[in-house]
Amino acid sequence: MKKLLLLLFLMIGTFGAVSAQNTIEKGDNILQLGLGISPNYYTGYSFGFAPTFSLGYQRGIAELGPGTLSLGLIGAFNSRTNEGYYGGGKYRWRQSWTNFLIGPRAEWHYNFDVDKLDFYLGLTIAMRFESYKHEWLDNWKYDDYKTDYGGAHLVGGPHLGLAYYLTNSVGLFAEFGYTINWMTLGVDFKF
Repeated sequence: MKKLLLLLFLMIGTFGAVSAQNTIEKGDNILQLGLGISPNYYTGYSFGFAPTFSLGYQRGIAELGPGTLSLGLIGAFNSRTNEGYYGGGKYRWRQSWTNFLIGPRAEWHYNFDVDKLDFYLGLTIAMRFESYKHEWLDNWKYDDYKTDYGGAHLVGGPHLGLAYYLTNSVGLFAEFGYTINWMTLGVDFKF
């Protein structure tokens, strides 16, 4: 985490400090489209990756110290299927995981006085809905092996983000934290 913070501060330093207004201000709306890149929440018998698609909305509600406070919502979805075998390849199986998350977020966008740069810290508290299904693909049925499950869980955590606006209304962002994945890259639309 220390290396990540150092990298962010070095990135900010390379843009050079200039006198500029806050990138995100009270009354601004931000629509985020993201793609999460991290291992799936449950990996089963093998390691793999499941992309997470996310859609978020934030609205700047108040100037707070040297930055702007925003509130909004996030929704995210990922799904993964894993196939394998048991008994030396004689019996094949399939496992599937599906995760959906929705909930509120709060973010504080710090004004570094760097043109087009938005650095923010935030907190998400959300409901995560998950399901898992196991099925045998061959004729062997081990009836005692019932592992299908699902449910809803309250999840939450902090996140750290950095967005660079290519124009006054379109930017690219990278966000680190955890609710359904560890890192998200995407596009911001400010209106």
